[in-house]
Amino acid sequence: MPLISEQVHPLSLDFENQRKVVIRRSHFKEAWSTIAGKVKNLAGDSPSDKLVARVYKTFSKKAGRRRYKYKRCGRRPWKLTKPIQQWLIRTLRNARRSSICTSTTLQQKLAKVKGIQVEASAIRRLLCRKGYHWLL
Repeated sequence: MPLISEQVHPLSLDFENQRKVVIRRSHFKEAWSTIAGKVKNLAGDSPSDKLVARVYKTFSKKAGRRRYKYKRCGRRPWKLTKPIQQWLIRTLRNARRSSICTSTTLQQKLAKVKGIQVEASAIRRLLCRKGYHWLL
């Protein structure tokens, strides 16, 4: 059986309290403020009414839990498509004729020209995989 492990904010609710929110709202039709008084967040305090409503709204009955989506967590994509890989290698080969070209400069050019932001480490991985090595 797979284990689901997610990092949750201390002011959010654990699984048992999320379940209580869903049951109390859907079966007993209790008000948000009443439900908020009966559950505790991870810090041990009573959550706000807005948090309780948000937990109920985002609780997935199919998954049996609240799905957390970290779209804006600060992490950038690291998979590069074939056309982007070819563009990066072509740009590297053109740029190294006239100046020093690093993964950071490639990252900046990719963001400026194509509008795609990726990690510099993803570009370094691609170049190493294609046989380009960094000189020390």
